[in-house]
Amino acid sequence: MLRRRADAAVRSPDGSLQLEVEVKTKRGATADWAARLLRNMLFHEAVPSAPYFMLALPEKIYLWDLRNHPLAEASAWSEAGPKPDYEADAAPVFEPYLDGGEPSLADLGEESLVLVVASWLTDLLNSDPSELREQIAQPELRALLFDSGLYGAARRGAVATEAALS
Repeated sequence: MLRRRADAAVRSPDGSLQLEVEVKTKRGATADWAARLLRNMLFHEAVPSAPYFMLALPEKIYLWDLRNHPLAEASAWSEAGPKPDYEADAAPVFEPYLDGGEPSLADLGEESLVLVVASWLTDLLNSDPSELREQIAQPELRALLFDSGLYGAARRGAVATEAALS
């Protein structure tokens, strides 16, 4: 069995894997580029094994609900791969985790961005849902977290970086 690592992984309180996160520092990445990345992961047998897969970038957060894109049917995916089910602007989410905006998101390396993403996810999973809904100004981010079911599936869970997956 191929073992691989996720940049970050979220497990629910019962220990089940809910979210795998891939972090990239690519700027200007579109939903089409993100879809091709997921397709390439499949080609290289680095397929996500969680119900949710997130691609976190300095400018965008993309989320796939893989229950809508069964990996068993991946051979039927288009050459480009499935487009993300949700996307949100990353700057308002990640910038509060930078010390006064220095360095900027654009200046972060992947390892630093992984730590920012993991910090955000940890705070998120330990937040009160009603307060969290009120705090999030971006409708796209509310949809990504709540409409997708991700927040409910992972609430009060644990975040690990460089998580080994089987």
